[in-house]
Amino acid sequence: MRIRKPFWRRWGLWVAAWLVLASLGTLVHWLTWIAPRQGVRYQTPASQTAVRVASAAFTMPSLPGWAAVYVTFGRNVSGRMELAFAANGAAWAGWLWGLWVLLRLRRRMLRDERAERQAHGHPVTDSGGATFSPGRRRLLVDAPLGIATAATSGLYVRAAGVEPWSLRIARYTVPIADLPPELDGYLIAHLTDTHYGPRVPPEFIDLAVSTAIDLKPDAFALTGDYIHRAISEIQPAVDRFKPLCATGLPVLGVLGNHDWYADGQRMHDALTAIGVTMLDNRRVYLSARTRRLSDQPHTLVPGEALCFAGLGDLEQATVNVASALGGLPAGLPRVVLAHQPDTAEHSDLLAGDGGRDGPVRVDLMLCGHTHGGQVALPLAGPLIVPSRFGDKYARGLIRGPVCPVVVSAGIGLSLVPVRFGVPPEVVLVRLERGSPA
Repeated sequence: MRIRKPFWRRWGLWVAAWLVLASLGTLVHWLTWIAPRQGVRYQTPASQTAVRVASAAFTMPSLPGWAAVYVTFGRNVSGRMELAFAANGAAWAGWLWGLWVLLRLRRRMLRDERAERQAHGHPVTDSGGATFSPGRRRLLVDAPLGIATAATSGLYVRAAGVEPWSLRIARYTVPIADLPPELDGYLIAHLTDTHYGPRVPPEFIDLAVSTAIDLKPDAFALTGDYIHRAISEIQPAVDRFKPLCATGLPVLGVLGNHDWYADGQRMHDALTAIGVTMLDNRRVYLSARTRRLSDQPHTLVPGEALCFAGLGDLEQATVNVASALGGLPAGLPRVVLAHQPDTAEHSDLLAGDGGRDGPVRVDLMLCGHTHGGQVALPLAGPLIVPSRFGDKYARGLIRGPVCPVVVSAGIGLSLVPVRFGVPPEVVLVRLERGSPA
């Protein structure tokens, strides 16, 4: 008669492991997302690194649990510790159950065949006289498992610890009709989606800013999501862009959806205070002769100026095409800043300006938001792109229905603390005289 072991002896280790992992995951969530909102600051680089590493280690395994929590309770749940424990508990229960199943399968596959054959009266050697070896079977089973584990760990280390910090420079050349000769070769350094906050250290944003300055552009364009979502992040994030304004070159900006999650008006005012020209649903004019910005159109005529315009965030604000682009002379070239590239398909752009036939004239739109999907697999491409148009606007130079759209993969991290196949980037756009293809 087989005697069953008590529950604690059979499952105690698994329950203890689940409790420890779920508790650690909840603690890491508090350290990453809740503590900074309560005024906790990690002052030393070591403490900042420790929190980021812990966040990277626990965030990805807990995603299935968080997905279930989001579906059940909505998205604004990151500040509730009981839901954080529920998300981590559900996720780690699933992972531990999967591990238990894997170990049971391994045990069954590694069962001593020699003993089984002897118990059933079968020969313990094969037809060639070789003895069955459990060690050989263990090698055949454990080697693939070890290789798969090592490969998965290596990929995760690369995705969480290498690629998010491997900043690159993406360069594009865009022909602009009616571009004044003095502005032929005009360079715009484009930075977006810095996401200052728990996952992106200020030092990395500083690196991106200094990289943009070293490119020696003629202007800087900032297209939103300067913070993750906390009001306390606004001023430290804005301070990162002071070196851009110190160059004396035009620094143009619009807000993104994450800025509005915190306080869009406060972010707008803070950026304006350091010298950024904010363009949400408005425009300014660049004189070809002086290369200075002006908001007085009567002093500028087509052939002597370039218009920079901005549109509000597509989800959290208002897109006012008439305010940004209405009433402009037909021959005046326009470069538009917008956080989300789906703005390029906005009905007011397609419908035309002031009742005129045809779409509104836009010569180039600079956008961010998508992060390039953050994870792009060979052959499959980007996995998740926050766009209504699939991966059309994931990143790169895209032909939209109205104009070319340059979409940057961004600098920071958003939903998940990893990048794979989509490194962060600073974009350099060169404007040249000519007609678009």
